[in-house]
This record gives sequence, C-alpha cells and structure tokens, in this order.
Amino acid sequence: EMSDGSFNALKIDVFVQTLLNLGSKSFSHSFAAISKFHTVFRALAETEEAQICVLHNIFELWSTHQQMMVVLIDKLLKLQIVDCSAVAT
Repeated sequence: EMSDGSFNALKIDVFVQTLLNLGSKSFSHSFAAISKFHTVFRALAETEEAQICVLHNIFELWSTHQQMMVVLIDKLLKLQIVDCSAVAT
C-alpha cells in the first residue's frame, strides 16, 4: 500500500466497479457483495479522498438508477465504509 498518505485510485476503481457489477442483479446481491468484502472496502477507503473515489465509482455505475445509488451509499454509511463528510463532498 501507499505509505505517504495517498491512495491507489486504480485499485479502488477496479475493486468497486467489479464488485458492484457482480452485485448489480439486485439490492440483495449488492448488499451481499458489500458485506462479504467489508474489510477490503474499509482498507481501501481509509482517507476521505479514497472514500470520494469509492463514491465516484458508485455514481459512474449507477448514475441512471438513483434509487440504487442512494441505497448503496446508505449501506456504505451504515457500515462505516464512507463518512458523511465524503458523501457531502
């Protein structure tokens, strides 16, 4: 991992896009994927910049399906993968 406080955007992009594509069949598929890889999400989204990168990927994938976007972001907030400040940004 990067030790200078930066984050690996490509690693986040690949992980989030792949995971959410695999879980895109339904809310429950997405929730199961997020829950299964909760620790990986937490490790990748340590900084606010990394959390914004995660959120940007969700927006890119679900920009035409607002309900899915809102529900997934709510799930990430509840699991403390992203902070409210990152969502507000």
